[in-house]
Amino acid sequence: MPNDHWEPDWLDIASPLSIEVQRVQPIACTAQATVVRLVPRHGLPLIVKASHNHAAIRREAALYETCVRHLPVCAPQVAGSGQSCQWAWIAYRDDQLVPITTRRHGILLAVAAAARLHQADLPAGEARVALSSHTPDLAEVLRQTLAVDPAVFAATMAAGGWASAARRQVCQLHRRMESWGEELMLRPRVLCHGDLHLGNLMWSRAYRQPAVIDWEFLHPDYDYFDLFQLLDATSPTTPLWRPLGRRRVLLAYARARSDLRERTATWLRGYLRFAAIHLLWIATRIHADRETARHPEEELNRQERETYAGLLSIARELRRL
Repeated sequence: MPNDHWEPDWLDIASPLSIEVQRVQPIACTAQATVVRLVPRHGLPLIVKASHNHAAIRREAALYETCVRHLPVCAPQVAGSGQSCQWAWIAYRDDQLVPITTRRHGILLAVAAAARLHQADLPAGEARVALSSHTPDLAEVLRQTLAVDPAVFAATMAAGGWASAARRQVCQLHRRMESWGEELMLRPRVLCHGDLHLGNLMWSRAYRQPAVIDWEFLHPDYDYFDLFQLLDATSPTTPLWRPLGRRRVLLAYARARSDLRERTATWLRGYLRFAAIHLLWIATRIHADRETARHPEEELNRQERETYAGLLSIARELRRL
């Protein structure tokens, strides 16, 4: 937890929530926000997130009010939001959420929940909040990545000790990505969570089902986008961890959507192409991060290994389909 010099005054935040706080339990502290559980003398606990980024908190509260609470997915209920001194905060009802992590059955249920989300209509009133992603649109990802000479990938892989055959496979993916991208952009957009990694999948003990948190990046995108964030997206700050195999998760998703059951192989091939394009783009971002020293070298080395390993895995699966 942060020190008292800049920690929020939780009692001040609790006042408009009309609760008498008995105990404050730290949950998480990041560069962006501090999260605690406020345990009242009477009634149910609340999960409160406080941040200096007032715009982000206001956006989060508005998204939950106008969109998230209407969706066919279990998500925390907002109990209130506001401002206390320099802090903006949002409070959620405590649904006894625990990380889903290795709960394989829970992960598959969460994947089915994502399928329901992708078939949902955008609730009325969404125009009050701009919906945006934390990554560029597919067309921009494609443009940026096509501008890179594939020899850059080959040279990076050679420096990392990858065999020449592996380097050729990645360059072949780069050569095919333009036609793949043009075909993928013909697909319809669906409503996506936008940041569907394992850390945002929880198990609700109160409702005995998976719950999805952190909806700040809710936006229309291709159905592959959420699945890529869950299965293949790499990050310099968090090691990639996939407790279930890619194919098992994708097949579970396809089974949850009746419109995909008779064209599963075609849909799977589309996902692999989408993932290849985005991993190639991530490889270019790693190169840019090295030049600016944005992240520690060891973190970028690990992300780079994960990215190229993912590309080679995708190349193998594409050959099997």
